[in-house]
Amino acid sequence: MEITWSIVLAAGLGSRFGANKQLAALGHQRVVEWSIEAARASSHGVILVINSANIEDAATLNADIVVTGGSSRGESVRNGLKALPDSATIVVVHDAARPGASTKLFESVINAVEAGADAAVPGIAIPDTLKQVQDGPSGKEVKCTLDRDTIMAIQTPQAFNRKMLEAAHADTREATDDAALIEAIGGTVEVVPGDATAIKITEPTDLVISRADGIESMMRIGQGYDAHGWAEDDRPLVIGGVTFTDKRGLDGHSDGDVVTHAIMDAMLSAAGLGDIGQTFPDTSEELDGANSLQLLRETAEMIRDAGWVLVNADCTVVTDTPQIAPVKKQMEAGLSDAAGGVVTVCGKRTEGIGALGRGEGVVALAVALLEQK
Repeated sequence: MEITWSIVLAAGLGSRFGANKQLAALGHQRVVEWSIEAARASSHGVILVINSANIEDAATLNADIVVTGGSSRGESVRNGLKALPDSATIVVVHDAARPGASTKLFESVINAVEAGADAAVPGIAIPDTLKQVQDGPSGKEVKCTLDRDTIMAIQTPQAFNRKMLEAAHADTREATDDAALIEAIGGTVEVVPGDATAIKITEPTDLVISRADGIESMMRIGQGYDAHGWAEDDRPLVIGGVTFTDKRGLDGHSDGDVVTHAIMDAMLSAAGLGDIGQTFPDTSEELDGANSLQLLRETAEMIRDAGWVLVNADCTVVTDTPQIAPVKKQMEAGLSDAAGGVVTVCGKRTEGIGALGRGEGVVALAVALLEQK
């Protein structure tokens, strides 16, 4: 079995950026946190290589091992290699300054090495005409036009057979990326499709581009709604996974859990997977009397399979009875566990208005925020 560890390089000074770009805010977290998060989702462990001046910041970052960087990129990678556990067989090297790199991009290069390549890198085709230039009498002049079909822009993450990467770094040679060192010792470097959103943060304007093209597209919001009237039979009342044995239950094909259903609806909507009626139809015999918390777990698994995870969900339940406040913490704990993310619930009274004020049923409204894995 292959064991993959990622080395995230965050030891640069950010001279062109004008500050430490790895610690710059991007969306709801810092640039380096996006990179660590993607590395962790596809690796057994993460080594963070950070500038010694920022070593105190490492305590707030979700890395397994932290080492200080060197005076060059190559030295920083070698410091990371020295910290690898003996069990690691595949090493991914990633620039922290590429926060838009997705888990899918990590998995693409890892899969290529697992299939036998010495190294794998993401490549982007270049749409512009490329010309080689040279110094002329009054400045630069064109020497020749290059065949752009044979040239690609290479990104990180880059994955390597561990033994090959260690061999490539044995003579402390320097290069702009580690794949060049593999080439130098005669190794094979496979190119997989790159990702245009995995741009490298170099100038402050790159943060704006990354927000527009990458990071913001990694978040989705969905809304959910459900309503149930009171049941005619003696079924128990279930709201948010909590059973009220002294209350009449809600009518429904499953257990009638209006809160859990609204949260499921919001999650499915955010992931682009339809709605609860399509996914769990009330015509299904298997779902007759089903436990809605179990259906919520299945919903969470579905959105993970689609490449998303729940950041948080919030649900407002409108009812005069039962009171939600006494069981709020119990309800939130069970819902959060089933959904795989933070779930909060708030109860609102009807003040006697409309059908709900007349006690004809219960309504729940939910919103869910998903994040790309």
